[in-house]
Amino acid sequence: MQVRSMIQCIIALSSLITLDVCIAGCGQTASVPTDKTFATGNWQFVAAAPSSTNPGAAMLPSLSGALTGTSSNLSGILHVDVAGACVAKSEVIKVSGWTDQFGLLTLNGEVSGGTLTIQGYMAADGKSLVEPGYQVAGGTCAVWTVATAQYFDPINGTYSGAVKDTSGMQSTLTANLSQSSTPDSSGNYSLTGTGQFKANPCFTAPVTVTSSEVTGGDLQLTYVDPSTQGTVAMTGLITPDGKTLTVTNWQTAGACGSISGTGQLAQTQP
Repeated sequence: MQVRSMIQCIIALSSLITLDVCIAGCGQTASVPTDKTFATGNWQFVAAAPSSTNPGAAMLPSLSGALTGTSSNLSGILHVDVAGACVAKSEVIKVSGWTDQFGLLTLNGEVSGGTLTIQGYMAADGKSLVEPGYQVAGGTCAVWTVATAQYFDPINGTYSGAVKDTSGMQSTLTANLSQSSTPDSSGNYSLTGTGQFKANPCFTAPVTVTSSEVTGGDLQLTYVDPSTQGTVAMTGLITPDGKTLTVTNWQTAGACGSISGTGQLAQTQP
């Protein structure tokens, strides 16, 4: 009987059944929280592409927010990243959890009348999860999906690069940015700092960040020129190391009218 029980456990592991179930089935001690390397701060969980075998991805495409604590005692605030999901972007999802002795991270929380569970094996550097996925059991947003899970280093330092408008005109933006160390009540981080546009008559003075949001790998910020009150609103993507900012769209308003474009900034000094 003992041999048969062990074989059943091996089969369970190969089928990616939770380690806790197999351990309990083998008559051994259940998993316990264990401290491991874990990066606290800005995280994002993104569902794999929707398909017939992964339909939940379309209902709950991504979650992001702040995780704090230690790997054996985690807590956090998450929210949905996109409109049109089965959960409103404004809904705050409080989660808590732990990492067991096998490196399996589990987070649980309540969402739309159901229970959210996020699981994945902690990577060695504590900045991503291996074989992650999330599900919501019950409520109005019952889904299951495989996913990616990534921590994003803070945006700090001097960044410089080219920004182009839709006509091909180009200027250089040098930005000094500092990300907040603590999130807001929704799990978002913010930026402070200034920027300087070269060869751009619309922004002659150093511009100041007046509003911003950093959540997962997504960035929004608005600069204002204090002398002309001209503004430029930017949206973009952040690399996990926080060293490259890809501006997917920027839009001006004010004396120079409405101009839009794209760009990319790289960290030149931490």
